Amino acid sequence: MAINVGRGAVVPYSARDVLANRYGDCKDHAALYGALLDAVGVRNEPALISSGTIYTLSSVPGYGVINHVITWLPDLQQYADSTASNVEFGFLPSSDMNRPTVLVDQGKLASTPATALMTRNTDLAIKIAPDARRASRIAWK
Repeated sequence: MAINVGRGAVVPYSARDVLANRYGDCKDHAALYGALLDAVGVRNEPALISSGTIYTLSSVPGYGVINHVITWLPDLQQYADSTASNVEFGFLPSSDMNRPTVLVDQGKLASTPATALMTRNTDLAIKIAPDARRASRIAWK
């Protein structure tokens, strides 16, 4: 939910405030997600994007073009949108795809992927005992 009161329109609330209030918009989610990732040693940085109908950035910065914050995970070379509750980790919602981004910590332009892989691979190993009973161990890879 967007909370646009005072500086809240452009400055995220602290992770502590987001947890205490139990709500926040995209920048608050990204701040909390970043704090949690920092706590376990995962490098991350906010990435600013336009989630509307604008697919390019103007040569002159302006307020309102960049209206969404997601997270860049440099060691994984992927983005994560912590507000996308219907999209699993490793994927972005279509509204975030093929967008120019501003990587906040690096101060440079980048881009979200234009497409996503639509296949997944899963290996399953089941040990069967000689008497056809399932052994006690099932391993997923």
